[in-house]
Amino acid sequence: MKKIILIFLLTSLPAALLFSNNKNSENIEKDKEINAQNIKKEKNKKTISEKENKKTNIIKNEIFTGQLSETDEVLKLIVYSDTLSREEKISEIYSLIENYPPESFEFRYLVDVISDLKPLKLSSEFIDLYQITENDKSKQKIIRLLSESTTITAEIDDSKLEEYTDDFVRVKDFFESEIKNKHVSTDVINSLVFNYNNLINTEDYIDFIENELANINHSIDDERLSKVKLSQAMSAESPDYLKKLLSTSDVSLSRTVYSYTQSMSKHSLSAEKTQAIKLYLDKTKQAVFGKHEQDNYDKINWIESASLVSDKSKEDLVVNIINSSNNVAERAFLASYYPDAQLSNESLSTLKDDIESELGVVQDEALRQNLQTVLENINHRLAN
Repeated sequence: MKKIILIFLLTSLPAALLFSNNKNSENIEKDKEINAQNIKKEKNKKTISEKENKKTNIIKNEIFTGQLSETDEVLKLIVYSDTLSREEKISEIYSLIENYPPESFEFRYLVDVISDLKPLKLSSEFIDLYQITENDKSKQKIIRLLSESTTITAEIDDSKLEEYTDDFVRVKDFFESEIKNKHVSTDVINSLVFNYNNLINTEDYIDFIENELANINHSIDDERLSKVKLSQAMSAESPDYLKKLLSTSDVSLSRTVYSYTQSMSKHSLSAEKTQAIKLYLDKTKQAVFGKHEQDNYDKINWIESASLVSDKSKEDLVVNIINSSNNVAERAFLASYYPDAQLSNESLSTLKDDIESELGVVQDEALRQNLQTVLENINHRLAN
């Protein structure tokens, strides 16, 4: 990974090769024409740049005097400019940041904006700003900025990595020092923990969570921590950590499992990770289906996820659930939501009878209407 290569980059980079291009007489006229076009482009570019600079200069002292929507429009002139380089955009926004104390709303707002530009080369300046403010919200904004900024090393060409080595190491050292600082608030520690993952590889971060976090003054609850663990386990090369995590987790982690499973293609998951997720879904199935209080959202996402890690289609899974469930409302919902599920006439007739019985006792008007609609669909299917 580039962030690891960066830390161990010891040798200087080879000098860039310079090439010259000899033009022959046949190309002279063509070159003149191209040069004329380029001059015209440069003039247009300069005109646009002058307009943008004029607008930027006007708003430097007025950026927060109106509505925030107006502020956004002004900042977009900088962030989405076609004529400014990333470094120039960073310089422009940082010059605005310098106008506000780090405790202010304006400071935090602008830090959010500049974070997307990943200003890693300003690491020293932002660490200094972190140190002088006592506002936890501002500290957390700076922490996120520093962490996100290090990801620029994964986007740039390898030949430029050395330019960022000092800043990367500075940020990493800062995180590791502050995480152990007993005088830092738990909210700030939490932020440091969550953002530390960008600075080390996945396996090292898992080891940090497992073996070092217990000695750190954080206030991260078990549910949130399990979600952090899951995100790392899904991206780790080895399946062992995912298998261990899911084998000891209950249904409280299910929605995060659904989200990760459905965001990844079948081919991106190893056979062992796929099997670990399948075993987890099988284990939590009883807590999802057959319960009157369980949200239909969970039922749908369990089915969608299970179909991705098993050899059964969504429709086959639905048929099995409907035929084994005693919850009439659940069976009716699934039959309606998955109309392509190939239910036998016997299953449809049984569901029809159960819905008719349920309609005689159900009190909730919305549920009554839903059951009536499903009953009409079943009658139509049986008639055909």
